[in-house]
Amino acid sequence: MEALIKDGLFYFTVAVTLGGASVVAFSRSIIYAAVGLIFALMGVAGLYVYLSADFIAVAQVMIYVGGVVILILFALLLTQGLGTLELSNPQFNTPAAFVVAVFLAGILLFTLLGTPLFQNPSVYSATTKKIGNLLLSRYVLPFEIISVLIVVIIMGAAVMVRKELLVSSREESEDKSND
Repeated sequence: MEALIKDGLFYFTVAVTLGGASVVAFSRSIIYAAVGLIFALMGVAGLYVYLSADFIAVAQVMIYVGGVVILILFALLLTQGLGTLELSNPQFNTPAAFVVAVFLAGILLFTLLGTPLFQNPSVYSATTKKIGNLLLSRYVLPFEIISVLIVVIIMGAAVMVRKELLVSSREESEDKSND
């Protein structure tokens, strides 16, 4: 009975992931696509749990669902007129999409046939201690390089926003002086 429940939850997680991804791919509304992306990313986090990758699952939920997608939704809803846009992707090339889908299905089938399935670990163990030890010992240099890169990206974004604000304030002052 326990195996039946585990299998049922696994297939439910797969269905949620594929359903959310389908909504993202085929939705004409950008709001529905963003909500579908939430379901797809939550499903992927559930699949990470099945792979005993608890840290990656929590990071998936916190970073992508909790941060990126919610930020996208707020940006869409706060942008004037974009949240009510019904047709956000009018160009849908069905033949090209079919060719890409067949190609990807072939790759997935090749991978599925070459992968040994149903090898679940008998004992679940947390991975956060191993990841933390590796980040602070073996991978400390890439970890520090990524942190410096993130700081540079944040500074670049701040500079870009400041330039944009300066340009828009100059344009407003020129418009007022011309009136």
